[in-house]
Amino acid sequence: MEQQIPVEMEQESLKDLTEIITDIIQDNVVIDWTEKEDVKREMRKRLKKQLRASSVSNQQVESVADNYGIG
Repeated sequence: MEQQIPVEMEQESLKDLTEIITDIIQDNVVIDWTEKEDVKREMRKRLKKQLRASSVSNQQVESVADNYGIG
């Protein structure tokens, strides 16, 4: 994920963002979540919202979602 986030983000901000994203994923994980479109859709929505709130560009938001299998 670090390669996809703007270089301008401070290391501490990146760490905080990573923790928030991890919490979002853990809050939404259910058995066989990779097979459940509604769960993936909600997870994707929450991740994108958080990334955009953290000043990540739309292109990078899509790239992160795609690379983590929820895009």
